[in-house]
Amino acid sequence: MSPLRRGLGWLADHVEEAIAAAVLAVMAGVAFVNVVTRYLVHYPLAFTEELEVSLFVWLVLLGTAMAFRHDAHLKVVFFADRLPPAWQRAVRLVASGASLLLFGILLVLGYRQVADEILLGVVTESLGWPSWVFTSGLPVGAGLVGIRILQSSWRLIRQQGEVLGAVEPSAHSGDVRGDGDPRGVGL
Repeated sequence: MSPLRRGLGWLADHVEEAIAAAVLAVMAGVAFVNVVTRYLVHYPLAFTEELEVSLFVWLVLLGTAMAFRHDAHLKVVFFADRLPPAWQRAVRLVASGASLLLFGILLVLGYRQVADEILLGVVTESLGWPSWVFTSGLPVGAGLVGIRILQSSWRLIRQQGEVLGAVEPSAHSGDVRGDGDPRGVGL
């Protein structure tokens, strides 16, 4: 496989991480500059809050997509884990369908909002930038989450005969590193 194909494959698998890392770096840099100017020059930068809040929307949805990719999202499995494996799979697929519906609605409504902001020429209050630049995080993030839900559902469908939700006992005892130490610090 060529290096280009490998690189594109990695990017397709980790697009959320790449974008989230860039967004988080910008947020940290802007917050740092704001703190420095506020305490050293006694002149806070007014636009930083607007930028931070707007980028946070992107960060939350990218994190949600990553969570669905790694099957690490918040879920209530108390009852589902007590069902037979075939029913567990069915319940999880129904939950995935409901999640897909929710993020599909967010995608459509987010797209409508972005289209309206472009049509009306809405700009941000402090920066004067086009508002759709930040609002587009909603449909883009919802689309990425939808893709990851579909991938997760496909993996679930392909699991034949495996017990769903099987977790090693150490995971319930607080062993976050997997080294047998329930304190999770490896001391």
